[in-house]
Amino acid sequence: MFKPLVVRSGFLAVMLGLVALCSVVAAPQPAASAQAAATTKIFLPLIFKATEPATSTVRVKSQTSFVMDMERYVVGEVVNETGAPVYDVTITASFYDAANQLVAQVNGEPFLSQTNPGQTNPFKIVLRNNRSTITRHELSVRWNTSSDFGYQPVTVLSRQIRDNAGVEVFGEVRNDGTQALSFVQIAVTFYDSAGNVVHTESDFLVQETLAPGARAAYQVSTFRTFEFATYTVQTEGITP
Repeated sequence: MFKPLVVRSGFLAVMLGLVALCSVVAAPQPAASAQAAATTKIFLPLIFKATEPATSTVRVKSQTSFVMDMERYVVGEVVNETGAPVYDVTITASFYDAANQLVAQVNGEPFLSQTNPGQTNPFKIVLRNNRSTITRHELSVRWNTSSDFGYQPVTVLSRQIRDNAGVEVFGEVRNDGTQALSFVQIAVTFYDSAGNVVHTESDFLVQETLAPGARAAYQVSTFRTFEFATYTVQTEGITP
């Protein structure tokens, strides 16, 4: 007598699963589908972040103020960060009282008409009728990108300091260019040990024209006694 075969539910489920797996593995795939699977590409969007442009400006690098002979002075230097020469920089000094009310406003210019990229250019602004109510000031800067004149520096051969009713800088310059220069200006900036401007002064050569190869003596008087650690001398003449 034959005994009936008893198949448990768990065994049956495992066997059916194996049959299904074998069917999937053995089943041939259409050629088109296989090729499509081999050549399918996924493209992801690219996100670009805009690059911020570098700051391009002429700004006040250092400045200070003091009162002398009933006049208020603001002295300092601007720096050209535009990457190109700028001309005829104008600095506006706005003076305020303790109530933040505008008391006075004065325009001034650096001593040199042309400021090259990276160059500092000293300035002095004078408020002739000083107000005792002034408690602070603000400076703003504007400039031109072209000029009707050409400018060239002259070579500073020497520089010295002496006392002549105040600090005075003197020495000799030479025109090493190929063109005669007129109205040669000498600009001096005085700094403390931290590199901050404490005073500025400027003057012109006695000669109106400095020929190529010619030398000339200069002197720049401040008519003021003050402490400083270092100083620089810059020059500029107008080309024909």
